Amino acid sequence: MSDADSLSRLLAGIEIFLSVVFFLSTIYYVRPFKKIAKAAKKKAEEQANQTKSIT
Repeated sequence: MSDADSLSRLLAGIEIFLSVVFFLSTIYYVRPFKKIAKAAKKKAEEQANQTKSIT
C-alpha cells in the first residue's frame, strides 16, 4: 500500500490473479489422481481383510 503508482497496483493485481489461477489449476489437475489413489487403497484394504478372514 505504500506504492501509489497505478502500474504497480495493476501488476500486483495481475500477479494475484495468476497465482489463484495456478492454485486452482493444480487442484483440478491432482483431483483424478487422488480418486485413483483412494480406490486403490480401498481395494488393498478389502484384499487384506479377505486374507485375514481366510486364515
